Amino acid sequence: MQTRRSELISRYDFIWKLQALDEQLEMKRRHGQNRCVLENILPSHVARHFLEDKVSSKSKDLYHELLDRDEFKCIEKIKTISTTYMAASGLAGKIEGNAHVVAVANFALQLLAKIKVINEHSFNNFDLRIGINTGPVVAGVIGLMKPHYDIWGNSVNVASRMDSSGVPGRIQVTEETKNILEKEGFEFECRGEINVKGKGLMTTYFLKSAPDQAELFI
Repeated sequence: MQTRRSELISRYDFIWKLQALDEQLEMKRRHGQNRCVLENILPSHVARHFLEDKVSSKSKDLYHELLDRDEFKCIEKIKTISTTYMAASGLAGKIEGNAHVVAVANFALQLLAKIKVINEHSFNNFDLRIGINTGPVVAGVIGLMKPHYDIWGNSVNVASRMDSSGVPGRIQVTEETKNILEKEGFEFECRGEINVKGKGLMTTYFLKSAPDQAELFI
């Protein structure tokens, strides 16, 4: 009788362990799904409030490695379209002065420096073309099949044009952006008037350097 009872207990214990393992796997799967949904719907700074794990990104991706730095925390990745990477700053929290514009400018300069180092050490010849604009945007969650956070508006369209009409290896900005950053000590080169699709003739500038260019690290 005792042997029979021990055998039943062992069997039940085995079944319970299997059930517990299945539940753990299901919990991990659901947690992964929730994380995926939140990160598609919300910007990362909002999603972090709803996720238990506060693990910082260890991605070695060209963009994300830089975005992990404290100086660029105000910059938010919006999306990638083919080879185009879209980011914005000043979307979250209180904006003080032009810090968010300065952060984007320094981020762009750091990207060009990164590409240069990568090319030198990998014997490649990657080109990076960057466009920057400043102004108001509308932000929100769109999409039914795959909801995601996005921004749109005239400022976004002009930023896109600064990229598409830009020059590889250069950072093209609008006059409004130049005026803001020039007051912060950044240096520019006037490109002159160019024909911008949907906007007509626009005077644009190439960002050359930051006021503390020598202190920027890679």
